[in-house]
Amino acid sequence: MPEYSVLVVEDDEIIARVLTSMLREYGFITHTPVNSGEQVLEQVAVEKPDIVLMDIDLPGAMSGINAAKEIFNIFSIPVIFVTGLDERKVLEMAMGSLPFGFLVKPVNPNLLYSTIQVAINLCERIRVTTEGKKAGLSPLMSVQVADSSHPVIIINSDNAIIWMNQAAEECVGENGSALFLKDVRQALFLLCPDVNIPPDFFRSYDARGLRICNNGAHERRSYKITARPVMNMFGSYSGSFITITSPL
Repeated sequence: MPEYSVLVVEDDEIIARVLTSMLREYGFITHTPVNSGEQVLEQVAVEKPDIVLMDIDLPGAMSGINAAKEIFNIFSIPVIFVTGLDERKVLEMAMGSLPFGFLVKPVNPNLLYSTIQVAINLCERIRVTTEGKKAGLSPLMSVQVADSSHPVIIINSDNAIIWMNQAAEECVGENGSALFLKDVRQALFLLCPDVNIPPDFFRSYDARGLRICNNGAHERRSYKITARPVMNMFGSYSGSFITITSPL
């Protein structure tokens, strides 16, 4: 059996430890557990686990349900919900994020193992479909995420920032946590307050990009903003991969 890696997202440290122990006993590779929507997106972008075990009820600005939606739509990684909530309304809301399974706490070890195997198998079958092959970040995008020297911002379908690297933070002069879930145009306005961004700019790729200028106190800087749309496994627009470069 291939060694799959699993990321646990859980705000209860004891439960996170128990789940991690179960996973290791079954031979899974485990990432360092995280406890918020922002942290899981940061880790998924960089470490690319094979599957995520997600607590629905997370603290912070992003719920487990919304985090799961972005993980599947942008990164094409399956998510299994692990929850102590059994309310029908909550489960119906969670279904909108296209989860690959539900587990109720306390988690049965055998059910944990079988649910993960079924989820990974199903996701791999979707990946080989026509739409699945084009879904998520391209190999080039993944390389750019790993290469922290170039400013990169990832947004969802609502133009909200869900991830940005340190180079992007330094470029716009603002911390990524402060811009998390903010409209990406807010970050680009920091580069050029007068920038005019067409409504559909982020939904279609144009190699020419958008050129903007920043007339600073000491020097004039120009930038090229390029947006590459990201589709999910069902061919729907899910967000955009944005790069910022300084043309010669």
